[in-house]
Amino acid sequence: MTTSEGVLADSSCVVTPAGGAPNEVYRCTITFVNGTTTQWSIRTADGKTGTIMVEGRAYRMTRDADVVRIVADGGSPQVTTYARMMPPLTIGKPRDILTQWMARDTELALFAAVFRSQ
Repeated sequence: MTTSEGVLADSSCVVTPAGGAPNEVYRCTITFVNGTTTQWSIRTADGKTGTIMVEGRAYRMTRDADVVRIVADGGSPQVTTYARMMPPLTIGKPRDILTQWMARDTELALFAAVFRSQ
């Protein structure tokens, strides 16, 4: 995740949060270096399809893995989703695997270097 000025400063997630919405699996808060805070959650009944909620707005999650890009510029976050099948992640080097995968994708290559630095 990137901002127009920099990168992610902090994030926290709760898995299967108590008192959450029906089928809510994750509830997360992201704080960017420019001070913007964004909340997101994933809701799914089957673990393969569902909804990604970002600041109260719903984005459909398909069977193919989705990549969600959140740009926080100090105002309302801008969200872009990309339908991509992510590579299998092995223990020990998931960041390297994701960075290399992103670098080979024409739409995601711009974010590979930022992702690597986080």
